[in-house]
Amino acid sequence: MATTSSRASSRAPTASSSTRPRCRPATASTTANSGSDATDSDANSLDGKTIQTVLDSGESDRSWDAGIVANPGAITGTVLEDLDHDGTGDTPIAGVTVVLKDASGAPIATTTTDATGNYSRNVPAGNYTVEQTNAPGYTDVSDIDGGNPNSIAVTVTPGATNSGNDFVDERLAGRHHRHRAGRPGPRRHGRHPDRRRHGCSERRQRRSYRQHHHRRQRQLQLRERTGR
Repeated sequence: MATTSSRASSRAPTASSSTRPRCRPATASTTANSGSDATDSDANSLDGKTIQTVLDSGESDRSWDAGIVANPGAITGTVLEDLDHDGTGDTPIAGVTVVLKDASGAPIATTTTDATGNYSRNVPAGNYTVEQTNAPGYTDVSDIDGGNPNSIAVTVTPGATNSGNDFVDERLAGRHHRHRAGRPGPRRHGRHPDRRRHGCSERRQRRSYRQHHHRRQRQLQLRERTGR
């Protein structure tokens, strides 16, 4: 029985076939037939199957390969403002800078929150750290994992989204007129509400004293003139 003379001719469709199983959802096939037969992938990137081939009795062909790569995952979260100082986020903060660092702590990507306070980034599977930089006029309250309120440790698995990586900030004191329950607001400049009343009372007292003093002087002068 003659063997096929070339790989191209050996791939003519016949009743006998060789196929590869479908890739797992967490992975994807690489592009087929990109490179030499010794190193390329022969599997269709859509269904993970090779074309049909024929093997003669006793023949071994180890050049049929399927290249797969891990599907990327994603990291998502939100930055919120704590309006009532209860430690939870109430309204989104747009334009907050979020930096993604790899397992060694090196920055690999930077993004900002959108109008709804959300951020997202597609990344390969692995371990990461998400760090936010407070927007001007804001300070830290908390984040989803506790500890450093500006840093969240994240693990991404292939093809999965690690969500809920949220940060909560609040405005610095003096930036707005909301105050914690039970604490007085800033002292308002201006007249004391009772200043007018107190001022009138003081003026009356001074006027009464002057009138008494003048009456006393007139009485003394009158005594001196009359000899009494």
